[in-house]
Order: sequence, then C-alpha cells, then structure tokens
Amino acid sequence: MSKYNIEGTSNIEPEQSRGAYLDENFWTNFNEDINHFKQTLIDCRDKKKSFSLLRMGHAEYCFLTYIIPLDSVKNLNGSYIDRVLNRHYSKTININDYKDAYETIINVDYNTTQIGYDFKNWLNDIVNFKNVYIEYKNNNQLDLLFNNTALFCNNHVTYDVKQLIDMPLDIIYALVANKWFLKTFKNKIGFIGNARKLDVIKHLMKYKEYQTYIENDYFTDYIEVDQRCAFNNVNFKKHILDKVKHSSCDIFLCGLGVSKLNIFNDLKKTKNCIYIDVGHGIDAIAGLCDYERPYFGSWQNYNIKDYNYNGIDFCGPPSWNNAITLH
Repeated sequence: MSKYNIEGTSNIEPEQSRGAYLDENFWTNFNEDINHFKQTLIDCRDKKKSFSLLRMGHAEYCFLTYIIPLDSVKNLNGSYIDRVLNRHYSKTININDYKDAYETIINVDYNTTQIGYDFKNWLNDIVNFKNVYIEYKNNNQLDLLFNNTALFCNNHVTYDVKQLIDMPLDIIYALVANKWFLKTFKNKIGFIGNARKLDVIKHLMKYKEYQTYIENDYFTDYIEVDQRCAFNNVNFKKHILDKVKHSSCDIFLCGLGVSKLNIFNDLKKTKNCIYIDVGHGIDAIAGLCDYERPYFGSWQNYNIKDYNYNGIDFCGPPSWNNAITLH
C-alpha cells in the first residue's frame, strides 16, 4: 500500500502501489507539508496576496528538451517528444516562448511534479536547464545559449528531490479529489483552461444536483483557451491577462497544458490572486475524470444526456461506466 495516503481520496491505479509510492523516504514530512500548503493558501486569500503553483511533467519536459540536440538528452527520445508536443505546440520554434518558460519556472512560488523516480529524473534535468539559463542570463549571453542549445546540458548535477520541487503534485490532485479547494474557496473559484471543458462545467452547474456534489453554487470566472497548441495563438497572453485583470475570484484553478509556461510568470503581476495548476483536476470538475489518475479513485463523474461531447481533448479516457447522467 502507498505510503502517501490522503484523507477523502483513494487510488485504483497500480502505479500508486509500487515504486516511489512505497518508499517512505521519497518525500518525508508529507502530511506536515499538506497542512502547511493549505494554511499558506488560506493566508494568501485572507491577505489578498498572490501565490502560484506550477505542475511539471513529461509534456513540459518534452517542450523544454525539443530545442536541445537529442544526443545531449538522456531521458527521452525524439519520437516520444514529437508525439507529446503535437497536442501542445506547433513545433515552430519561437525562442521567446522558451524564455517565458524559464522565467515562469524561476518565478512561481511552488514547482511540483508527481511522486515517481521517472518524474524526479525529468525534473532533475529541468532544474539543470533552468540553472544554465540563469547563468547565461546573468552574463547577458542568452543569444549564445539559444544559438547553441547543447549548452543547456553542461555541468549536469544530480539533486535531491527536495531541491527540485516544493511538494509533490499528488497533493494538488488530492485536494481537488477530496474537494478541499472547492469547499475552502466556495463560490470564489475561477478557471483558466480548455474552452470545451469549461463549457461542460458551465452546463453542469445548471443542475442543482451537481452544485450539491461540487459544493459550490456557482463559479465566478471562466477564462477559455484553445484546446490544443494555445501557445501558437498570438492573442493567448493578452486574452488571459485582460480577463484575469477583471476577474472576481479568490483562486484560479488552471488546466493549460504546456501553454501555462507562457503565461504563469505574468499572472501574479496582473492581479493578486491564487493560481494553481491543477491539470487533470479540470477534467474531474467537468465530470470527465479518469479515475486511475492519482487520488481520483473515489471521484464521481457526471454527464449530461443531450450534451455533445464529441471533439473534447481529454487528458485521459473519462471513467464513465458509473457516471451519473443528468437529464
């Protein structure tokens, strides 16, 4: 059984019962860190302070390694990188996107990734890339770095996991799954994410039964972005920041894929608010949860009988076998 259980959640994916999940030393002080994180968000809300948390995984790693010669990168292969990036990025290289990405990684309050030795290895590379970026930026040599991107792999260092992330991403999944975010910030929650999924949430919230399940009477802000390759939309950043500036929520739950690397650095400068990259949490709130995602084993999916779900870009296949259908 996993050493990292969280109240009000369950895991049904075998991944959460092997590997690093059985290693109690992978992340010490797990429960203490959960409580500290919760209190941090409550304090930020009460004091109207900004806070941002970024989720880093294989897609972000693929994006950051795409411009680096493959013989310099050990943890992925080119076909895998291409397959992942097809849903996130046009692969038309824009160096400013990469600069935005590194500035985001440097400036967010929390960087997270999932419990797992593979995730740790990916983050170890990303932190090394970030440190090289900082070194060349401080020496006014970013042009040199981006014209010779193999330099990103110089002076590679192996870090302890607590030097890589501020806490495991799994905690974020769990705080959606056990509804802590939903209850703590009731009726003061906004979304930034996939336009089709946010439209599903809007329709679900017309039903009292779903309002009761989700423990909110309404959500305040829906900031919609393209389902795929939002990075390529020239109005992407302006669209989001304009909406954020005029928002009324206390917290934004975000599901932006890799495109969040383009925008997270600017969010806190735009409005004092809490910005949490919940990833698959958006799918869950839209009734499209894959129960095999970490900590979502007890979630209840809902769907709408006459809603057209065709063409929605799911993070993972929704578990609809026992979904409740709303009429």
